[in-house]
Amino acid sequence: MFSCIGIRIGTEIDLGNGYYYVQDSPQCICHGDGDIILPQNWENDDIVVRVQYNDSIIIGTCSSGYYATDSTIYVINKNTGSISILDEPNLIHYSGRYEDIKNHRRYARK
Repeated sequence: MFSCIGIRIGTEIDLGNGYYYVQDSPQCICHGDGDIILPQNWENDDIVVRVQYNDSIIIGTCSSGYYATDSTIYVINKNTGSISILDEPNLIHYSGRYEDIKNHRRYARK
């Protein structure tokens, strides 16, 4: 398990339930004492380029860079800690929650 302990230097955004977004390198979503939750693919140097959240879920978009054309969208359930990829089968399930997040405009991005 990777950790971002030591890089919490006042640049993180509190996402609730112990989750936070680190804006400085490496751009990531951490939980608790520094466990990196996203991105899950460190071998490809992915970073979290966009975060949207509400009281129950976090939607994190991971990509190899801000201008990359390929990205993966993850949904973190804050209550259970489960992580799923937002693909076509899951899109219908999460669409209402995603719209709720967009309407509240609570998001973090660099």
